[in-house]
Amino acid sequence: MDHGSTIILFYFIDYNLEMKDIESELYTDDREQIHFCMFHNKELHFSKSEILKRTLVKKFENVSPEFHYANEKVMMVKTLENFDSDEFDKFVDSEYEDYLNRINYRIDCIFQTIVMYMNIYKNKNVVFILPVQIITHFEKEFEKKDIIYSEIKSSIEIIKKWDVLTWINYYLKKESKNHAEDIKIENIIKILKI
Repeated sequence: MDHGSTIILFYFIDYNLEMKDIESELYTDDREQIHFCMFHNKELHFSKSEILKRTLVKKFENVSPEFHYANEKVMMVKTLENFDSDEFDKFVDSEYEDYLNRINYRIDCIFQTIVMYMNIYKNKNVVFILPVQIITHFEKEFEKKDIIYSEIKSSIEIIKKWDVLTWINYYLKKESKNHAEDIKIENIIKILKI
């Protein structure tokens, strides 16, 4: 990879990373400087059903439970009195809209960060690690802003040269509160070069 490359790796894992976004300056074995940015995948489910579940749980938080004992089992039951499903649907719609606004704001901030780094570090190597859930948003934004990019098909070369997986997993172990397993090459879904 030539000097002054901006690379975006999109990763997939099936759990939310409980960590902050990471920005760091790294050096390869060849003393090549790399600006490294990794963004977590928290709350990127885009699922209205997930919002519905959370909203329903919120409704139950203020309800006092009733306890029943039978057959050596204790059951706790919470009942919502006078439940208005139309009103609840409106509330879920409102919560979902708020969720989408927050997520779209986050995606926009990530995109602006990438554009800023592209301008500041034109002659430097920069690698961004992004959750795959936002790939279509980015491709649309790149096209809208006339940012030229290409897909790197042979991902092994760049991953090995810049030791990307080692750094990703280092920060996961260091920063994540719920690091379940290392990210492997199979978790890298797509690589773009800008």
